[in-house]
Amino acid sequence: MNVTILPENLIKYIPLINKVLPSHSQIPILSNVCLLATKDGFFIKATDLEIGTQIKIPAKVESEGAITIPGKEFLETINSFPKDKITIKVEKDTALLTCRDNKIVFSTISSDEFPQLFKEMGEEVIRFGRQEFLDIFSYLTFSVSQEETRPQLTGVYIDTKSDFVNFVSTDGYRMSVKKTKTNKKKLEEGLIVSVGIINEVMSLRDDDEVVMYLNKAESHVVFEVDGALIVGRMIEGKFPDYESVLPSQSKTTVIFNREELLQNVKLASVFARDNSNIANLQIEGNNIKLSTKAQGVGEGETVIECQKEGENNKIAFNIKYLLDLLKTLSEKEITLRLNSPSEPALFEVKEKDYVHVIMPIQVD
Repeated sequence: MNVTILPENLIKYIPLINKVLPSHSQIPILSNVCLLATKDGFFIKATDLEIGTQIKIPAKVESEGAITIPGKEFLETINSFPKDKITIKVEKDTALLTCRDNKIVFSTISSDEFPQLFKEMGEEVIRFGRQEFLDIFSYLTFSVSQEETRPQLTGVYIDTKSDFVNFVSTDGYRMSVKKTKTNKKKLEEGLIVSVGIINEVMSLRDDDEVVMYLNKAESHVVFEVDGALIVGRMIEGKFPDYESVLPSQSKTTVIFNREELLQNVKLASVFARDNSNIANLQIEGNNIKLSTKAQGVGEGETVIECQKEGENNKIAFNIKYLLDLLKTLSEKEITLRLNSPSEPALFEVKEKDYVHVIMPIQVD
């Protein structure tokens, strides 16, 4: 192998490759990146067996070949070289990197030992505009479960309807649903995509389009974005019946200023931390009163104005969930719908076709 690249064509991908590379792996080859030079171009691959990436780098390919070299050290070298042409030349068991008068030699491992990311990318199923992708998934990732005991909750569920797609995430205590219209190819059935691969796609922000491919035979999904392919396995398991959780009607509807409530929630959370994060929310007249109490520490109460329709109401829930929601959203006004203290609270942003449900906590 003998190729020449410009560092700026690789440097923008270094954060992505670094996140895919495992920090400490019992499988030595996974600490390496695979360098592949073919007539189709120059490629860099990395994987931790859960998520993989393949990046095509503009290069002058003098001779073809494939090899793996230590990943973290390779990326640090590229970052530290002068901003000039870099030549990568492989001879026997070493890879020589040169830039001006700088020379670095790496030991190598055969590319035959490197795991195959995929055989076929699969069929294109959804094509997103770049901003559209960010607008959808930024509303969802914070609600994904961190518990590996229920793997079907550790991803985002993509549910295709007749003329729209629902994107859903839940950890069993809260749930986000984002609806979007699409005239692209419909999935025949629901699909759960790991939040890890979604986060990696969101980290790349320089392209106009994100294309999603599905290969059922190999049980993986591939996202193509900004010159990179990011691949991950489909999550097996049945996603909960999310539609049954969504309240069909409400006895109380209030519209409130997001920033005002956010500031009040931050203040009230000082005491909620010492009381299992429990916060009481009470709607009386045109006011929302948020109160928390911590035994032996103190208590807090804040009030903001709102627009109310229906009856007075109240509910208690984990204040952390409310804080996460308010920090994630950017809209000025949010609608809250309630039925009773024992039924879920539904927060809605109509112009974004987005709803978020928080399950209540039963208190005396």
